[in-house]
Amino acid sequence: ALSAGGARVALAGSAALVAAAADATTGSAGFEAAVVPAPGARPVAVVAGSGSHVTAAQAAHVGAADPAASLVLVTASDEPARGVEAAELALARTADLLVLRLDGVHPDSRAAVARLAEHAVALADGRDLVLTGGETARAVLTRLGVTALRPVAQLSHGAVVSVAEDGRLVATKPGSFGGPAELHDLVLLLHRLRAPHVPDPTAPPLLEAL
Repeated sequence: ALSAGGARVALAGSAALVAAAADATTGSAGFEAAVVPAPGARPVAVVAGSGSHVTAAQAAHVGAADPAASLVLVTASDEPARGVEAAELALARTADLLVLRLDGVHPDSRAAVARLAEHAVALADGRDLVLTGGETARAVLTRLGVTALRPVAQLSHGAVVSVAEDGRLVATKPGSFGGPAELHDLVLLLHRLRAPHVPDPTAPPLLEAL
């Protein structure tokens, strides 16, 4: 949601619209203190709800790039969801990088995405988020009580990082967009945004504008 002339404006459209908003928006009420993400490492949860082959490959790449990542699979069928083992949940809660995705390549299902979102919210306390798939992003953010996002960075076309009202970083991406490393690159971007800025004494001074 944005402010325009004192009115609240909601944007509805493709990821390209969100990308344009990231380039064009200026400070809005309630977000001034959260424009720059607070420094300090935070754990990250990647929530992959899209049923595309692209998303499945991107989620697999996250695990391959970071062997310490904890993977939680949620059934995508209409049958009762399988129970997640207590040991699996305990490991997921302590992992610095958590990947939750629907099991296998599947037709998008609102019920399956809702189950995935419920698991994500149960494990996402204090985590920055990478959400892929529009229905997944909406389901997770609604359950977390997030009502507005302030775009602050863009990795690629449609892959946007925003700050939520609670200071959480939220990266969103359409499910079928990007190359195999796109989700992992978003995780790295979140880490960079959280890193404290330390001036480099060896860097040459900036020239003053003439």
